[in-house]
This record gives sequence, structure tokens and C-alpha cells, in this order.
Amino acid sequence: MKSNDAVAALDRRIKETPEELGVRAGVLSIEQRRVVAATFIALIEGLYAHLPGKRARYGHDPVQRLRSLQQRLDAIDDEEFHRTLAEIVTDLRDAHTRYIGPRQMHRQVAFLPILLERFTEDGRDHYVVSKIFTQDPGDEEAFESEGFKEGVEVTHWNGVPIARAVERYADLETGGRPDARRVRALESLTFRPLRYALLPDEEWIVVSFERIDDQRGDIRLSWRFVELDDTPRATREGDSARLAYAGDPLAETVRRVKKMLFATEKWYEVDEGDLPSLQKSVADNKDRGGWFTGKFQDAVAARVVNVSGVGRFGLLRLWSFDLRDDDAYVREVIDLLGELPRTGLIIDLRGNPGGLIWAAERLLQLFTPNTIEPSRFCILATDLTRSMAEAKQNRNLLAPWRGSLSSAVLSGELYSRAVPLTPPERCNDIGQVYPGPVVGVVDALTYSAGDLCAAALVDNRIGTLVSVDKATGAGGANVWYSSDVRRALEGTLGEPRALPEGIDYTVAFRRAVRIGDVAGTGIEDVGIAGHLRRSLTRRDLIEGNIDLLTFCGRLLASEALTDLKTRVERETLTIETRNLDRVDIYVDGHPRGSLETGSRSGAATVEYLIKGPWYRTELIGYQGDVRRQRRRLQPAGV
Repeated sequence: MKSNDAVAALDRRIKETPEELGVRAGVLSIEQRRVVAATFIALIEGLYAHLPGKRARYGHDPVQRLRSLQQRLDAIDDEEFHRTLAEIVTDLRDAHTRYIGPRQMHRQVAFLPILLERFTEDGRDHYVVSKIFTQDPGDEEAFESEGFKEGVEVTHWNGVPIARAVERYADLETGGRPDARRVRALESLTFRPLRYALLPDEEWIVVSFERIDDQRGDIRLSWRFVELDDTPRATREGDSARLAYAGDPLAETVRRVKKMLFATEKWYEVDEGDLPSLQKSVADNKDRGGWFTGKFQDAVAARVVNVSGVGRFGLLRLWSFDLRDDDAYVREVIDLLGELPRTGLIIDLRGNPGGLIWAAERLLQLFTPNTIEPSRFCILATDLTRSMAEAKQNRNLLAPWRGSLSSAVLSGELYSRAVPLTPPERCNDIGQVYPGPVVGVVDALTYSAGDLCAAALVDNRIGTLVSVDKATGAGGANVWYSSDVRRALEGTLGEPRALPEGIDYTVAFRRAVRIGDVAGTGIEDVGIAGHLRRSLTRRDLIEGNIDLLTFCGRLLASEALTDLKTRVERETLTIETRNLDRVDIYVDGHPRGSLETGSRSGAATVEYLIKGPWYRTELIGYQGDVRRQRRRLQPAGV
């Protein structure tokens, strides 16, 4: 149920035509086009992290294409210039690297009032309207009269078979794999952020569908336009987190619009400032759907999942990593975990477009007794990146890469050495909190920092990863905006000229590589395939992921279940264990002994006397020789 205030706030933002939002097209002079073309040649050739791989994978040279465009500026008009430049950048198949031209309008998104999703049955993809947005009773009556309701299957899109329509749009999309481009194309059928995409050519779409009564129907859906702040929170100017960003701003914008339309109350709480409900403890902030949330409800939520015949488990939904305070975020996740069963956890990363790398990588320590190793990042070795690394304003920022960028001149290496962006000590400053087994779930829209989180889960052997598609979205880089590049190159020979008003870009600057058994392997264009593949079913789309959650619940139920709880009273440490053989005790980094628990086949309680002052006590629980649990304790008030 939407409140009147939330509905009114949303209605004020929705318009029927783009003119009502002040949409205007800008025209560049030939000299301005020369500046833009020269900027992109220097950017792609000198900074773009994936240039060698893209040239090899796709068999074309974007730098040469840009030079060719530069030579033809006098022979083409403004529209063809923007279209060609956008096409060259899009053909990199990299959602991190985007051209933002003057015809794109910030803060405005074109949308159709439906959520279109895909499931697989009998080896064939089907497309279902899983949600419908109605702005007023007239919408509801029109849809009802045509038999157009949630659950209908779409067969054609403007007369084109829907699968073919998706394929056609996929040719125009970013994404390193064909399945990733198809998933992005499916979203672009109904959502177009105008900062990154052109206005739809058509004013309306004719959707053909199979009604619930097996009759066929057609309905005409007109494009509408909604205004919102489309700047990712993690990239706000003046914030140190900005340069640790890994996200797809287009996908983040689409995620927010979906929330506005289909979870209006939740959107209203965050974006319209109705914050009192978010100041409660997570235990007191439970909605009618059973979701626990806190002040980061736009990024994370949790609930209990009852899997029939299997058991009760926790579900942690990581919507996005678009936030700026990773410390507060991790603390809130810890609070959410405290409301969930300790028997197993499903971490759902589907559709997560990324955000703050620190948040994505620090989170994983909460689920494992082992030491977390974050992904590494390297920089393309060019004259421009060497000049950037030596600039006085970057002495601290790029210090870990400076030496290897310089030595690459002699060694012939394509890249600098690979260095973590999240300090390893910060990835291990809290330690394990959740004791149960973990299953992660991803899809082809899990991107960027979402890719990094999935990679950390697999490479650090935290749990089983289930993929709905072939793999994650395959975005392997740290993203910089044009203003970041300008500041970093200020005072160098490569300092760029100011771009014309309205022109902007994002660029993949530092390339991510994995650790562990696949150390040095890139994420870009490949993604994280995970351990198991599980396609969505019709029931998943209509009944809240019921089949997917059942599948994950059965995986969790098959895992060994152990636990370790502690309580400190004065100098006595009480340790409760489940299915553990022994617990090793360390006080301030020094071994203090090992306790045989006798709980291999059940629960046990033992006590240990901590003598003298101490700062940190660490407990490590073993089942046989396998480390299963780890807890860090500090005295009250520390």
C-alpha cells in the first residue's frame, strides 16, 4: 500500500512528454568536436585499462576509429558525430566506459510502466510482465479491460518476436558476453536513462501478449518520463570514497527508477527525506514483507526464509554498493545478521550494479574464519599514466603503482604491478560474525563491485556461488569520472582541455584481477561463473523467487553446521560450541592454549579463565583439522 504522500511525490516527478522536462538538444561547433575527439583519443590510448584485451577480443582498434572520426569532422554533421563517437565507445562493450553527450539529459529517465523479466523453460527463454505500474485508476481500468495483468507472457514487441527484439537491442548494448548484452537489452526495452541513452524513437510500443485465459491480446504503452538525481552516491564530489568506485551509473539509475515505481514507499523514505523510520534499530524496523532494514535500506535488507521441508535460513539482499560510509554499512549488516537464523545464509547479489569497492570487499570477512584477500588492481603502462603517477597531487594516491609503471619502460610490461584498493587489514579488521554456511546468488546484471564481491566469495572459499545466467556481468575495473582525470593530470603534459558544456565521460582506469587459485585472471568480459547454474522459473518471477530459494536452501542444508558463541563475565570466558572438536585461544596475539570441546556430534559449553589485562582475545574453532569458526573479542569499552 502506497501512502498518499509517497504517491503525490512520485506523481510530481512523472511527465507524459519530454518537452515538459525541458529537454533540449545542444549543437557543437567543429572546433568543439575537435576537442572532444582529441580528448577521447588520449583517454582510450593513454588511460583505458582494458585496451590491449579489447583490441584482441573484438578485432578492431578503437583508437584508430577515433582518429578516423577526427579526420572527418568537416564532412559530418553534429548528429553523426555524436552517434559515431557513442558507437565507438559502446563497441568497447564496457559499461564502465561511457560517452555522455549533450543530447543526453541528466536526471531524466524514459520508462514504460511494466517490469519485464525472463525465465527459462524447456530450454527456451520466456518473457513475463512481473510488475505493472499504475499511476491512476484510469491506468488500472485500461489494463484490466485488455486482460493485461501481472503474469502475462509477452510474445511480440512492436510486431517483432520478443526474443528477436531482445537480440536486436543487444547489438547496441555494452557487456562482454552475448548473454550479458541480452540481459541489458531486456532492461533497455522499458527503461532509458537519458544521460546515457538517446530518447526513444517511437512515442509508444505495442506489446502482444498471452492472457491468463490463453487468449492473445495487444496493448499500446506510451513512454513516460521521470526525473531523479542520477548521480551515484559513491561518486559525489569531495568524498574520499569517490576514487574507490566500481559501478555502472546507468544500471544504478535504472535500479532507482524501478524502486520508485514498484517500491514507492521505500523510495520515498530515502529520496524524499522521510527518515524517522530509518533511525530505529533494525530489529524494530521490519516491514509487512518481513524485511529488516536500517538507514542503508537502499543498499541492503534481510529477512528469514522458510523453505518447506528443509528449514529456516537467512536471506541477505545486497541491492547495491552505492554508498559512501563503508564502516557504518558493515556495522548495519552485522545488526541485520543478528536477526537471522544461524543455520545458513543466502546472499543475493542479483542486479547489484556495484558502487564502493571498500564496502563490497570488507563485507566478506563476516562470513568466514579465514583471512580475506581482496582483488588487485593494475594500471595500463603508458607515458600518460607514468606522468600522472609522478604528478605531485598523486604522490600518495598512486604511490603503490609508480615504481612498476616506470620500470615497464624497460621491461616491456603492459601493466603496472597489481595492488589492492581495499587495504587487506581493513578486509580483516572485524572477522567472522555469521557462523552458518553461505550460498551466493548472482546474475548477468551483477556488475563491477558486485563482480568483485562474487569473486571474493569464490576466491576466498567462503561459500557456494549459484549463477542464474552464465556468469556475473563481467565488469572488472575501478571507474573514474572526467573530473577525476582532470585533477589527476593537472600540471602534466597530458593535462586535457576543458570539454564543451554537457559533454562528459566515465573510464575504466584500474583493471581488476583475481586472487587465489586464479590469481592474475581478469574479470572484464569474463565475469564470475560460480559453482552451479540455476535458471529462474515462472514461479520465481511471480511468487517471490520460491524455486530459487528452495534450491539454495537445500544447498545450505547439505553443508556441515557448526557454531561458536561466547560470553565474558569479569575474567571468565564462557564458550558454547556446536559440532566442533577443539577451540584454540589467543590473547593479544599470543597462544594461550587449546580446549577440547567434545561437541563433535552436538553442543558443549566450556569455560576459560583470562588472567590479567588484555586487549583482544581470538578464538578459532576446528572440526577435525578444518578451521570452521573464528571470533574476536575485546573488553567492554574498548
